[in-house]
Amino acid sequence: VYLEDRKDDIFYYSFAETHEEEDVYDVLIENGIASSYEEIIEKFGEDVYDLEEQFSELFKKEMLSTFKFEHDCSFWDWKESKSIYYSHGS
Repeated sequence: VYLEDRKDDIFYYSFAETHEEEDVYDVLIENGIASSYEEIIEKFGEDVYDLEEQFSELFKKEMLSTFKFEHDCSFWDWKESKSIYYSHGS
């Protein structure tokens, strides 16, 4: 479930912060931006944070896709009782 007012929870950490450098390059290759790591570096530079900024909408889409996949995979493992926090005063 994606709630617009909770988008900061999803995008708090950037794609580049939570993935390896190769993953950033792979997203660009998979989406037809370039055909190799070398081409990416030559055309756009090798700073993964700069790459993410240049293609921000693409990486936001990738992050939403990742969270959706994780949600779909674990949805039936969720138990309502695990969402309840019990605290007995100190």
